[in-house]
Amino acid sequence: MPTLMERMRKMFPKASGTTLREMLEEGRVWVNGRRARSLKAAVSDGDTVEVRPRGPRRGTGESVEPLRLVHADDDLVVVEKPPGLLTSTVPGESRPTAAAILRRWAAARDPRLRVGVIHRLDQDASGLLVFTLTHAAYRDLKRRLRERRLSRVYHALVHGAPQPAEGTIRSKLVESADGTVRPARGDEEGQLAVTRFTTLRAGGEVSLIRLELETGRKHQIRVQCAQRGFAVVGDRLYGPRPPRGRRLMLCATRLAFGHPRTGEKLVFEIDPPADMLRPF
Repeated sequence: MPTLMERMRKMFPKASGTTLREMLEEGRVWVNGRRARSLKAAVSDGDTVEVRPRGPRRGTGESVEPLRLVHADDDLVVVEKPPGLLTSTVPGESRPTAAAILRRWAAARDPRLRVGVIHRLDQDASGLLVFTLTHAAYRDLKRRLRERRLSRVYHALVHGAPQPAEGTIRSKLVESADGTVRPARGDEEGQLAVTRFTTLRAGGEVSLIRLELETGRKHQIRVQCAQRGFAVVGDRLYGPRPPRGRRLMLCATRLAFGHPRTGEKLVFEIDPPADMLRPF
């Protein structure tokens, strides 16, 4: 059976043995979700080996508040967006956005950098977002997104208890003239939306669920959860009226994708906000 070192040499053919050992010593090498301790350990073809990125660089550019900088390198930046902040908007808008904040940060770091929006979070949702800093990285990550090779996982606090407790939701969604989204009716054409979900904790009135997107349609999770009878808590568009909860209880908790320049597998994870866990 091959060793972890042999597997990593295939993953990073241009890296020296010293570089690979540094990755291990920095705690960046993980096998099947566990931190690796030795490059001599045996790994099988079915084992998942990932090298996680270093923490964010310090002292680069200005503050990105209210965003939290999770990772930054020469090609991309990953941030945690708070609820209430737009991801991006149309030219001419004066409202603050995550993209605008990062454009100021990037300009202070290097005026040649160009911030590219890869995906979006609803204004009232929170969690992880990746933006690119070069045109080549933008093209690469957009292609990965189209090819469903950019993994996005969410946690949501929902009303009731999903039945069954896990499954896959497939439906066609249609955007209305007012910007809201609804399931297609009958033979009506719509965009295919696919979401996998698993119930993590179930209480009397609410449940905590994990959701993974196969597609990324507007309001996809919110509409499909409501469609199945377990609307996201605090959803003022698709949930029960009057809405319960002070905000939308939806958070993007995991991003995973190949680095656009090196191919290194990047995995970013955060815990759900404390107020989503409080009912349990």
